Amino acid sequence: MAELKLLVVTPEETLLDCQSEAVIVPMIDGQKGFLPGHAPMIGRLGPGVMKVQQGGGDRRFFLEGGFVQMDRNVLSVLTNIAIPIEELAVNQLQDDLKALDKLEPTTASEKLSHQRKVQLTKAMLQAANQTVGS
Repeated sequence: MAELKLLVVTPEETLLDCQSEAVIVPMIDGQKGFLPGHAPMIGRLGPGVMKVQQGGGDRRFFLEGGFVQMDRNVLSVLTNIAIPIEELAVNQLQDDLKALDKLEPTTASEKLSHQRKVQLTKAMLQAANQTVGS
């Protein structure tokens, strides 16, 4: 069976450089699946779970957002945050969200930063809860 090469790169590291049977990524407007031989494309990622199928099993990663490019059977995922789902701690994320709720930003830039942190924490919590339930 044909496979596609998957590269997942963050500013700190190349998290994945492997062969995969299929990959599903969270786009800003829904999920997008990639199989070997997929047409070239570039897209914008949204926060959510990336599912990687390898050897009959699945690996899942939380992505903050970023960009994805498919070209010549190579799927490149560029993101600021990529965390294996099993490393997301529900209790810690709930505590983080409670702490964020107590903050009262005053300036416009503080409010924007706070809003972004709340949205990211909620997305991570949702991803972690889906894993606990499956």
